[in-house]
Amino acid sequence: MITGNIATGLAVFGAALAVGLIGFRTVEAVGRNPQAQGKILPLALVLGAFAEGLGILAIFVLGK
Repeated sequence: MITGNIATGLAVFGAALAVGLIGFRTVEAVGRNPQAQGKILPLALVLGAFAEGLGILAIFVLGK
């Protein structure tokens, strides 16, 4: 039971870290090239949702 909780915590921490890095790099990219905002933001939202979805999936799979 403890190993499952640790694995779940690490998986959710990894997902949160990924979402944070995606947001950080998105803001950095838009700051460098504001004209590309229309192409960067939708991709960042999709990638953020994918990372968050994997974190939620880890809760259900590992948190038995």
